[in-house]
Amino acid sequence: MDQPEIAASLGEQKARAVIATGADIVASGNIGCLTQLRVHLKKLGADLPVRHTMQVLRDAYRVTKQVPPKS
Repeated sequence: MDQPEIAASLGEQKARAVIATGADIVASGNIGCLTQLRVHLKKLGADLPVRHTMQVLRDAYRVTKQVPPKS
């Protein structure tokens, strides 16, 4: 917010670096970083899910944890 030009440049660099990895998903614990990545990945045409670290963990537990039905 204080330096939008620098933030935009860094966001684009991060997005390009993520694309270069070939990753299927990107996760971060920082809201500002998540926002920048979403914006710049979209601008670069990358359809890559951007998630908070806790969302990734939540989803992983939902898939692996089989809760028996209540009787």
